[in-house]
Amino acid sequence: MSQILLIAVLLLTFFAVSTVLGVFGKGGGDFYVPLLITAGVSFHEASTTSLFILILAGLSMAHVFHRERMVDWALALVVFSVTGIFSFLGGYVSVSIPPAYLKATFAAMLLVSAYFIRVKKDVLAHRNENRKSKNESGRGEKENIGRVWHRPYGGGYNIAKKDMVVMLFLFSVVGFVAGMVGISGGGVIVPVMILVGGVPIRVAFGTNAALVFMTSTFGFLGHAAAGGVNWHLTLPLAVVAIVGSQIGSRISHRIETPRLSSYFVWVLVGAAVWMLVKIYI
Repeated sequence: MSQILLIAVLLLTFFAVSTVLGVFGKGGGDFYVPLLITAGVSFHEASTTSLFILILAGLSMAHVFHRERMVDWALALVVFSVTGIFSFLGGYVSVSIPPAYLKATFAAMLLVSAYFIRVKKDVLAHRNENRKSKNESGRGEKENIGRVWHRPYGGGYNIAKKDMVVMLFLFSVVGFVAGMVGISGGGVIVPVMILVGGVPIRVAFGTNAALVFMTSTFGFLGHAAAGGVNWHLTLPLAVVAIVGSQIGSRISHRIETPRLSSYFVWVLVGAAVWMLVKIYI
């Protein structure tokens, strides 16, 4: 395949991926890195390029979700205070880790994401309904004073302080691994917000879009400081990813999320298996 044709295929593919994932407030790093590696780009360069694209795509999506009041910026800042630091550390140490280990870690992240999205989605939906019903009835309000953080998004929800501690610990781990392998970590961050924090699913998508921008910025700086950036490759791909993420985020409220989530699980599993195979190729 000629260089021009290869770039054209990458541009079209990145546009398609960013459009689909824009619906979920996800940047697309789960797919950008494998696509770039397939095109012959080194793992470190692919991760750095992916993170820069995630910065711009995340900012683009967050703008759209914000207009629809689906971004909890305060929650995003709290989560970012942990994931940002650990994402930077992960990005900085990545060059000292053998590519095979990075690929295996990447595959593990995808499988964990698939597990949470597929197995836990019914549980989290039931949990959120119970929380919403309890809030509307007013039961438990007195005993929860001082123990929960009330958020006015998605019809209103509460995050227990003990749950916030668990969330921050999990996010520190996710941030480090995500920065190390060049992804945003949204495939794990979103389920944790919903399952542990009781965040409504659409608010979790919107808030994750803001986190994509924040966390990827630190991961990118770590990678760039360690090995530089190929701007000739990165900028064209970033442009098409921004356009795609805008389209996806704008049609998010029109698409049946549960069905798309089910399809997305199999794509994540396929990408994880493919990445494990690439260790030996």
